[in-house]
Parts: sequence; structure tokens; C-alpha cells
Amino acid sequence: MNIRRWSTVVFLFALFFSFSPYAYADGTYPVRITSQKMIVYPSDVNTVNIVQSMDFKNTGTEKETELPIYLPEGYSNLELRGGLAEADMEKTENGIVDTSGLDAGEGKLIIVSYQMPMEQNVSQWTITQSYVTEDVQVMIQPGILSFQATDLVTQSQLIEIDGQEYRRFTRLDLHPDVPWTLSFRLIDTVEGNESETTPSKPSAGSAVIDPSGEKFTEDGIPIIGAEHERVFFKTAFTFGTIAVALSAALIGLRRDRQSTIVDVKKRSRPWLHTQKEQLLKQMFDLEKDYHNELISEQTYESVRAKIRSQIIKITAELQQR
Repeated sequence: MNIRRWSTVVFLFALFFSFSPYAYADGTYPVRITSQKMIVYPSDVNTVNIVQSMDFKNTGTEKETELPIYLPEGYSNLELRGGLAEADMEKTENGIVDTSGLDAGEGKLIIVSYQMPMEQNVSQWTITQSYVTEDVQVMIQPGILSFQATDLVTQSQLIEIDGQEYRRFTRLDLHPDVPWTLSFRLIDTVEGNESETTPSKPSAGSAVIDPSGEKFTEDGIPIIGAEHERVFFKTAFTFGTIAVALSAALIGLRRDRQSTIVDVKKRSRPWLHTQKEQLLKQMFDLEKDYHNELISEQTYESVRAKIRSQIIKITAELQQR
């Protein structure tokens, strides 16, 4: 074991036993979004559809009188899909507000859908969060859209929603007023001829699906489990396809929530322990990839620093609870 790997092992063990106090800026606030999911798919070459769910939890002793929901600038055709009635919604400069609020000790799943513009096969926009958000998951259909963003966990996942494959990307621990830019590119292969536009090289911590249909990290390493695929996308989805995709998205989001819901009063601390274990596993996998020379030193240092920062924050919050 070389010096670098030994020092990392010592660092990981130290995380379990001691750390000087360091808290989230707003980590003690009782209301948070435990998970936010976004399923993104195109309706035509000028528009992408977003089905977005937010799982709110109030672990405090007082009611949260309003639940603000931030939406990206330039959104259109907002539809309420679940958990929020028209009578309880008000539009704001940043999006919408659920005026019914959230009682102490309760949770609420809100699902909305909206559209964002796309120009020259690219739809790029920035989101911010109204509360601390434990994880944000972005799901796209492989071979139709590519996705690029910073600070993603190092490994994406291939999942299935009602028979349809989606690639899921995850970012952990997103705080209010911290902007996060998302970029989607339409893989335009009309009649078998690939578009000349290709995704730009992502920064460290991001992942991208190449227009050829194969998934790579920024170092050019294929993502594990990626298949070779080619989708010949002609102009636009039909209305029937959009309806099916929307229904599958809504059903999938609701099923996912039901399969993972637990007692809200016991959730916060176990979640932090689970998240810490996942981060430590990511650190171990990162060390293994670097030792096997699968990633560059620049990528290793950048991703390691981000994972380490998240572990420190979670450890500090666990000590304060």
C-alpha cells in the first residue's frame, strides 16, 4: 500500500470517530426536501418537458405556513400533477408557493410539470432550492438526450420506469440560494445522420452521454453498464408518446416515494448515516479507480475534495443532533 492510499485509509477511519464542529449553514432548520426528482424529455426540437417531484418533510414542532417551490427562469405551461391544489397555489417571482403549508411532523409529496425552451438542440437553465435538499435526481432517456452538470456523484445509474429505461444522475446536499446549472442536448439523428453538434467536455464531477449513445466520464472511460444504442429521433414526439411518458413519469415518481417512505420523526439521523456510508463507499471506489489508473490525477483530486467536504459536513451535523 503506497503512502497516498495509507493516508486516505487513516483519513476515512478518523471520520468515524472525531471531527471539530462544523454545521450546515441552515442544517438545523426542521423543514427540508428529502428528495427532488426531475424526469426530462423533449416534446419537439424547441421544447423539453420536465416532470418534477419534491418530497417535503417537517421534523419540527411548528407548522410551516407556506412551502415555496422554486422553478427555473423561463418556465412555461405549468401543471399541478399531485399534492397541491390550484386553490392553494400562488405564483411568485421565483416560482410558486403552497399556501396550505406543512404541519409539524408531516411530509408532503408535490409533483408539477412544466416546459423549458430549447435552442439549437440545447436546453440550459439554472435551478435553486427553497430548502436544504438531500438529493436531486435528474432522469433522461438514453439516446434521446444527453445531460451535463457539475458536482454529480461519480456513477450514474440505469433504471426502469414502467418498462422504459432512464439514466439517473444524482447530486447530493444542495442548499438554498446555491445555483445549479443543468444542460440538456438533443441527440438529433434524423434518418440516421447524426447532428454535427456534440456536447462540450464537462467539468470535473460531471458525466455525459455521447451522441453515439455511449456513456463516458470526462476522462473518456465508459460508464459501467452502458449499452451501445442508436435512436433515430425524427422531429418531435407525438402527443400520444408525450402522454405515455408523462404518465410513466408520474407513476414512477409516486411508486419510488411509496417504496422508500419511513417514519419522518426517525428519518433525519438514519438518512445522514446512510448518506455517510454511501460517500465513504464512493471514496473507496475513487481510490480504487485511481490506483488502477482508470482516472486522471486531476479528476481524482477534484472528486476526492468534493466527497471529503460532504463527509465533513454530514459528520458535523450528526454530532449536533
